Amino acid sequence: MTTLRELGELGLLERLLPHLSAAGGDVLIAAGEDDTAAWRERDGSVTVATCDSFIEGVHFDLDWMPPDVAGWRACALSLADLAAKAAQPAYGLVALAAPASTEASVVEGVYAGLAACAREYGLRLLGGDTTATPGPLAISVFALGRATWEPLPRFAVEPGWTLGLTGPLGGEALALAERRPTRPRPRFGELAPGCVCGDVSDGLLRELVKFRTVAGVGARIESARVPVARGASLEQALTGGEEVELLCAWPGGPRPLTVIGAFTDDGRILVDGEEREGGYEHFG
Repeated sequence: MTTLRELGELGLLERLLPHLSAAGGDVLIAAGEDDTAAWRERDGSVTVATCDSFIEGVHFDLDWMPPDVAGWRACALSLADLAAKAAQPAYGLVALAAPASTEASVVEGVYAGLAACAREYGLRLLGGDTTATPGPLAISVFALGRATWEPLPRFAVEPGWTLGLTGPLGGEALALAERRPTRPRPRFGELAPGCVCGDVSDGLLRELVKFRTVAGVGARIESARVPVARGASLEQALTGGEEVELLCAWPGGPRPLTVIGAFTDDGRILVDGEEREGGYEHFG
């Protein structure tokens, strides 16, 4: 018997892919190709979809984090997937599972935070579902966005493409370690056509592993070029998650992003020449 801990998230996804739809026809990005799905509508526009879950005790801790901050973070981290595909938020649904003993004010606070974030970025929350669970409290956010241009999936990258970041990393890992509530803000409006991007919600090194899994590329990055948030360590910047910053890759000339390295053809992930992996493993 194989457990999810032994498989890991990417191994589990490989087993699930035969049960899910593949790209083709109107489907531009399908299961296993990215953190989002994308399809072409009849009018020629492109819709991007994402779905994320957030579990108390894993992604947030209501012992020290206000409920509205937990709600904001659930929305913002979900919208970061749309930002990575240059898709403007449109419609969303929220599913909540909570123990019957949960104070109603806590749930109201979570939804207040979700709504505040949604309003700021133009996402209209249209409903969802609520259900009871023995625990812990869990929030799932499903969001749709309209792509500014046709988005590219992770497997589109090639060796030699430049790697860059939209901003400093490690700040969220530091804040969580210090039990300091933050409201991250997704990086909309900072991309141009031809970029392939993903958010750094599971850590920079983990994001590179995701690119390697679908595109077969390795990566070479220089630690001195990785922007580190004030007060954070380089290790937090490399492996800390819960970030809305984007890791992007592109061919050709410069772009207004902080260049940290490039994709390679050998499948290894190198930091200053040494092979590294790390980041958040969902079933680890």
